[in-house]
Amino acid sequence: MKLQYFENGDGTRPGRVKQMGHLLELLRDNGIHDQQSLRDWIAGRSVIKHGEAEFQVVTAKDLGLDDENRWHHPDFKIREVIVDCDEVLLQNSSNIIILDCAFLGSLIIGNKIERPIKLSLDTVVVGERLIVSGNEFPVSPASLTDVRSPLLRLDNFQSDDLQVNGCAFASTQLMRLTCDALSVAYNQLGTLEVTDGKFKSVRFPPGQVDMRSLQQHPKSWTWLRRSPAAFKPFSIPPRQLFDEAADEISRGEAARRVGETLDFLQEHSEDRYSRKQAAELKYQRALAESPGNFRTALIFLTGALVKPMRIVGLAAATIFIFSIAYLYGDLRFEQKHVETFREALYFSGLTFTTIGYGDITPMGFARFLAVLEGLLGIVLSSALLVSLTRRHIE
Repeated sequence: MKLQYFENGDGTRPGRVKQMGHLLELLRDNGIHDQQSLRDWIAGRSVIKHGEAEFQVVTAKDLGLDDENRWHHPDFKIREVIVDCDEVLLQNSSNIIILDCAFLGSLIIGNKIERPIKLSLDTVVVGERLIVSGNEFPVSPASLTDVRSPLLRLDNFQSDDLQVNGCAFASTQLMRLTCDALSVAYNQLGTLEVTDGKFKSVRFPPGQVDMRSLQQHPKSWTWLRRSPAAFKPFSIPPRQLFDEAADEISRGEAARRVGETLDFLQEHSEDRYSRKQAAELKYQRALAESPGNFRTALIFLTGALVKPMRIVGLAAATIFIFSIAYLYGDLRFEQKHVETFREALYFSGLTFTTIGYGDITPMGFARFLAVLEGLLGIVLSSALLVSLTRRHIE
């Protein structure tokens, strides 16, 4: 089957009012949000007309892929094509242009030819994984515009000019890249990972990354919001949900990756961080670098000493718990005893702040509890001062 592709010298089709974006209109107008709903809607058709566009629906056999879903020609140029197969492997092509197309499975672009690749994707949706791996050879120019996929991984290549603009991904991984000019603009990047990269010039406008996504819990993901007005993923799953290559890695390696990503954002992102956002960055880094569950729990409780309200909460909880112990613990006191919760709270508060016992004096085991609470008071008061300093002065 001859694959559909057409262009004038400027990349347009004669007689068209609108040149690009027909695929997103088709998805929106027919309520299609993921690859399964698109497959159900196709229902065996080989041609789909929508407005000015006429989409060709092809399978692996129609494409001429081999038994391992590999394409063996130097050029891969398609436009307004819907590819219904589990995976397309482009490892022998040096000129790849994909316009207004959908891949219901994965699109994996490699480099076995060991020479530079030219890559251009514009208005493309991928159902599973979009991977570009250059095997240390140049992929230049490389342009991704208005692309949607659960996973984007750009790995191990050089590029004079790498552009990722107007895209939406649940997880974005930029790994071992060497770029003279990197432009990542107006995207929703989901969970971002930037590691082992070298960049001379970077354009990274604000608002593309949610820092909390680094620790986010699993959620579903679709190509489009269910609102007809927007085309963005509405939640962010971890990469393990859709990427079998995300094998178990050591905690140290995971911490290194998160740390490098945070360094990249602080150095290159045009986001201007408030004190609250800067504190969140420090908190996320501390969580990522924690060596074990106990340390993680401690960082969570103390807010990594950059969230003062967590220390205040710990202090209030300490005073309350010791108040309960003084009231119901069958403890002995000289002269005046603790008989009401108000008296217990009063005694616990004075003990915590280490300013004395007031008119209630503990005896026996009650003295041990009072000393313990006093020491906790000193520790938490010091932690509060450190937390305030790190949040508002550092």
